[in-house]
Amino acid sequence: MISSRQRSNARFSRGTRQPESEAPPSQSPPKDFQKAHSGVAQVVCGSVETMRAELCSPRNDRSASITGAPGGEPTRCGVSIGDLAAARYAVVAVLAVLRARDAIGVGQHLDIAMLDCQVALLEDALARFSATGRVPGPIGSRHPSITPFQPFRASAGKFVAGCGNEAIWQRFCDAIGTNELGGDERFATNTDRTANHAELEAILARLFASNRRSYWLERLQQANVPCAPIASVDEVAANPHLHERQMILHADHLERGAEHARPEARRAHR
Repeated sequence: MISSRQRSNARFSRGTRQPESEAPPSQSPPKDFQKAHSGVAQVVCGSVETMRAELCSPRNDRSASITGAPGGEPTRCGVSIGDLAAARYAVVAVLAVLRARDAIGVGQHLDIAMLDCQVALLEDALARFSATGRVPGPIGSRHPSITPFQPFRASAGKFVAGCGNEAIWQRFCDAIGTNELGGDERFATNTDRTANHAELEAILARLFASNRRSYWLERLQQANVPCAPIASVDEVAANPHLHERQMILHADHLERGAEHARPEARRAHR
């Protein structure tokens, strides 16, 4: 994690040059006193509802988050997105300045702020606010402007499915045996479906609860509708595709070797 003060030292020791026409970003912004921390960055940037009024201006301390259930409690992202995003932007920046060094023979100053990276990830929410002036709020797991595009609960298991255009929507209706939905004026276009998402969700919830996840996924996949099971961590760890891609590797403990691993991990390690 890099604080604003620490960022001032994140530069090449020799050959650094700042173009005279471009002023460097401030190294002492108003919130410079705060240490970089994923949870704090999520709060300040608006992805999680404000938990500490002193982190925001009085005009913003009542802003709603975009993560969580409508009317629910502030919800942290499932992973430390602040740390991960800043690290990845930093890698891109390092690669870019190395190319610049090769081209012009001097280094560049790097300024990677965790908060900046979090704001960059707001993408659609910030664009919608800029275009409409309406502050986005938490809407659960559905997509804010594409419907349906969300998780569903089957009689056994959960899955996600999305209809990114009208052709997919028609295939979706055909696949699940609800041709009448395709001709329903309430759901005629994506704009209509999004406006009437609560009614559509109730209809689909009753339907999907009538059969198992595998049944619905098979029908949707055959119709070329984007869909996937919602996997738990143990299911991800056992995914044969990921094993083939060597995404999950096991290593022996430095002192105890493979004996320190769980039995299933030892089997996979062999």
